[in-house]
Amino acid sequence: MKKRLEGAKGRWVDELPNILWEDITTPKGSVGHTPFSLVYGCEVVILTKVEVPTSRYRLMTEESNQAELIHNLDIVEELREEARMRMEAYQQEVARSFNKNVRAKVFRIGD
Repeated sequence: MKKRLEGAKGRWVDELPNILWEDITTPKGSVGHTPFSLVYGCEVVILTKVEVPTSRYRLMTEESNQAELIHNLDIVEELREEARMRMEAYQQEVARSFNKNVRAKVFRIGD
């Protein structure tokens, strides 16, 4: 994010919304999902995919879209729980890696 903002020196105000959108729609390695999907329970459809219809988009009807949204709302809690478990495993791995290099220092009176 910082790199892209620095590259847009005088235009950073114009670039910031795009950079933030990119950040919330990119899957994170620690949780395995996008922040957007964890909050709203569905994935983002990029506008170019709507303007240039794919076969999946063309086959979608209003009823099937509603059914998909309801299904996504039903499984959002499962996704959040899975993300929480992945985050805990990630934090344990980071702690293990950090603790490997930490040496205990014993202090005595007068040190």
